[in-house]
Amino acid sequence: MLIVLGAGLAALIALYHARRSFRYSRDILERVRKLQDDNRRSSERVMDLMDRIRDVSDRARELMDRSASLADRLRDVLVRTEDLPAGAVPPAGVMTVAERGAARSWDALVTLRYVEAIKLLGSANRTERLGGIYALERIMRESEEDHAAVVQVLAAHVRHEAPAPGPEEAVDMAHEHVQAALTVIGRRPGREERFSIDLARTDLRGAFLVDARLDGALLDSARLERANMVGARLGRAFLVGAALDGAFLVDARLEGAHLVGARLERAHLVGARLDRAVLAGAFLERALLAGARLNGAHLEGADLRNADLDGADLSQAVGLRAEQLAAAVLLPSTRLPDELAGDERVMARVAECGRLRGMMTPLVDGRAVAALE
Repeated sequence: MLIVLGAGLAALIALYHARRSFRYSRDILERVRKLQDDNRRSSERVMDLMDRIRDVSDRARELMDRSASLADRLRDVLVRTEDLPAGAVPPAGVMTVAERGAARSWDALVTLRYVEAIKLLGSANRTERLGGIYALERIMRESEEDHAAVVQVLAAHVRHEAPAPGPEEAVDMAHEHVQAALTVIGRRPGREERFSIDLARTDLRGAFLVDARLDGALLDSARLERANMVGARLGRAFLVGAALDGAFLVDARLEGAHLVGARLERAHLVGARLDRAVLAGAFLERALLAGARLNGAHLEGADLRNADLDGADLSQAVGLRAEQLAAAVLLPSTRLPDELAGDERVMARVAECGRLRGMMTPLVDGRAVAALE
């Protein structure tokens, strides 16, 4: 009996150790598998890294080849002054070593000045900001290559510092540094430009922009009430939805400008050139348009109530209706499209406005004309 019990106990002990060994072996096996997986992932990462290194090496080799090619070309182009005979002049378009060194020094100097000007522009000190603006202007005038960058930086500065306010938000007039940036933009050198000056949705109320060069500028939804823009050049500018109430635009050039839905109430547009301008839906109530030119201008739905059209040329205006003219201030000097000049309502309005101006305007050949002396 004891022998049987001893054998059974020995069997249980053996089974316990066998199971323990099995679990231990299984744990070891799982660890081995995990290590194998980790090694496999590490190998994959190493392979990926090697592929990237090969790509970088290929790119570096390509750049070295290009550099070598460029160096060969430069060696062919550059002429060393010491190799030239005394008094000899290098061929046209070929730079000497001294000239090329001077050019590199100039480029480095311009870059340094540009970086310093940008730092000043971002300063909290008003005087330093002004210094940065005028430093950028000097760079723009001296370096044609930096012309576009400087103009765009200044425009971005205006957009950041003078965003258009909400309908109920009251904002002070443009800060001095904003006006300075606008002045520099407006008097920039006349060079070919392949970009538009983006001043859309800015608050430029009361800004001084006399004779400013803003052809093709983006001024959509800009606030320009009471701005002084006498003689400004705004040809092909985008002023869609802009507020120009009370603005001074005497003799301004607005040929082809986009003024859809713009507000020009009581604006001073005497002598302005608005040929081919798009004024559809614009508000021109009580605007002064004496002597203005609107040949080819689109006036569909424009509000012309009490707009002074004395001497204005609308003979080739597009989309104009008799009802619009009947609400405007018309005089015999106003040039109208032939199909509207003989309209009874228009003629009656000319006669009425003439009487209000102290003029006698009898009808001759069915049209209202000035009295003959």
